[in-house]
Amino acid sequence: MKKLLDRAVVAPPTHLRDRIVVFGSAPMVFAGLEPRSPRRIGAAARGTYGSMRLSDASVRFALALALAAFAACAGPRVVVPPEARAPAALPEIQTSAHTESQFDAGVETDDALFEQAHDLDLAGHRPEAHELYVRFLKETPRSTRAPHAWVALGDAAFDDPQSSPAKWDEVERLYQQALIAPPPDNQVYGYAWYRLGHVYWNKGDFAKALNAFRKTIEFGVNFSQLPGASNLADSARRDVIAVYPEAGIPGAAYTFFHGIAGDLGGSNDKTFVMMEGLGRRYLELGKWAAARTVFEDLAIRDPQRACAHRVWAKAATDAAANGVLAAPTRIAQDLALCP
Repeated sequence: MKKLLDRAVVAPPTHLRDRIVVFGSAPMVFAGLEPRSPRRIGAAARGTYGSMRLSDASVRFALALALAAFAACAGPRVVVPPEARAPAALPEIQTSAHTESQFDAGVETDDALFEQAHDLDLAGHRPEAHELYVRFLKETPRSTRAPHAWVALGDAAFDDPQSSPAKWDEVERLYQQALIAPPPDNQVYGYAWYRLGHVYWNKGDFAKALNAFRKTIEFGVNFSQLPGASNLADSARRDVIAVYPEAGIPGAAYTFFHGIAGDLGGSNDKTFVMMEGLGRRYLELGKWAAARTVFEDLAIRDPQRACAHRVWAKAATDAAANGVLAAPTRIAQDLALCP
């Protein structure tokens, strides 16, 4: 089971809600389905990502659904802009005022109440789970499991298809409350930042989205020992490539990506891979000048692949003149001439 789950790690090319995502290994699983599904497996994230146990049957069920969904989604990696979707209205909950502080050491968590809500959530009974999460937060707002409950409410609101775009502020508030305490005790800290990145993406606030994904990556790097943290960071890096063209400066790409790529010991390999992805993203968007800037910068910084980078830079230059990118076969022929 562990080997199968480890091999089931699939990172989304552009957006969490466009493709299947599975993080972790047995008995840990975090899976999310595209929003058109009636129910997501994402409820598993609140428990398992935070070191809660699922039954063996639940793991098998989640894995089966995840693999089936992945098989259904296996197609070309097409960049799809996020749709504007928002949550249903939620009752006001008295929020905690201890953001960035530790949990209260003496608070006793009502495990039975939380686990009942979690089990209902996994079973697809979100309205009933919602009521118990709200009750749990009112009774034990400073519990170590409070962030999990906030994330559960945030996910339910994020995924509600019957909501209006005006409600994104409420989803943001819920995920912000999941940041009430720092990691590692708060093990959904990185996941909350990742979901906030998608909230801001949907709202069109791309600078905030980039910052939220950067926070997710920092969490994955600094707390890589936590289940799924490193994979979550990898997904955030892919999402950064999709969002950067909306808010970033092409000529500053190296500086930005080098800080989040994960290169060690003076290496630039991962940074260059991310920059190549960015250059191709610019090409997909028809931003020829930006693509040329990125590939010309790569040709200088990455001499081993300078020829390939110049091929892509020339393709961007020609596209700017002709209004269309050359056929893939033509670009492939030019790349084949590189040593």
